[in-house]
Amino acid sequence: VKDNQSYAFTESKVHTGAMTKQEIRKRLGNSTWVLLHTMAATYPAFPTQEHKKDVLKFLILLTKVFPCGDCAKHMQKMFSDYPPRISSHDDFVQWLCECHNMVNERLKLPQFDCSKADEIWECGCEV
Repeated sequence: VKDNQSYAFTESKVHTGAMTKQEIRKRLGNSTWVLLHTMAATYPAFPTQEHKKDVLKFLILLTKVFPCGDCAKHMQKMFSDYPPRISSHDDFVQWLCECHNMVNERLKLPQFDCSKADEIWECGCEV
């Protein structure tokens, strides 16, 4: 893959092509949300203290190493103002959906129905 060429997986086909910085940034955001929502969907109903600690550490580190500096600052502020709720599966799913909706509101994008978050993001993966 050359410089800003990317592989996009759509309908089981691989497409290549140069992407603009705006397209890459959008894909980065969307991919991050998929990862986070899938993590929440597979989060245990009754997580261990270690699991809670690991997820919290992951979220904090994500805000420090995220490739988009502006996005990282937005995440840091959001997590500071609206601390992660990771005491249970339902708490984590709801908190993440609410965070996603706050970002979507700022970006003037549609809101998610948080009551359907599990069915939207359930991947069938076992943890």
